[in-house]
Amino acid sequence: MAIITPLSSYERHVPGLGWALRMAPVLADYFREGSACRRDLLALKPGDSCRRDLGGGVFVIDQAYETQEEGARKFETHLRHIDIQLVVAGREFMGVGPVAAFRVSEPYSPENDATFYHPRVPTSLVLAEPGTVAIFFADDAHCGRVAVEGPEIVRKAVVKVPVPAGNPSRSA
Repeated sequence: MAIITPLSSYERHVPGLGWALRMAPVLADYFREGSACRRDLLALKPGDSCRRDLGGGVFVIDQAYETQEEGARKFETHLRHIDIQLVVAGREFMGVGPVAAFRVSEPYSPENDATFYHPRVPTSLVLAEPGTVAIFFADDAHCGRVAVEGPEIVRKAVVKVPVPAGNPSRSA
């Protein structure tokens, strides 16, 4: 199941996940005043995104967007990448649940590394504020961009970590 934690306790929650520990400095840099990644993310206009390669097949997508009402967004899973999502500015709800609680609405697209879903049962919403980190694995259907008290601009970094061949779970 997903790991959702404040950035301040991130390393305590991923001790056996070497790939996740290696991303800790990347995530922390988004909160270092004057860092290039923070400056670039905060400069994005809503609706814009920017991709940066970090090496070893890992990349980060910086995003700026306006949140939407619940139900306006589709849930998704990924087979080739594990998502590490970091909210840097703004607030949103993130929906999450086990993939077995969903029905496929759009089959897997290799180009997007995504399958899209509709929930079969009510799902959990988690409040994500600046500094919230969420790690979503292949069996975690997830959905962001859900408004908290109305539309607002969120700025987020999504680190995409490759999953080892044949193992879409936690051991990247």
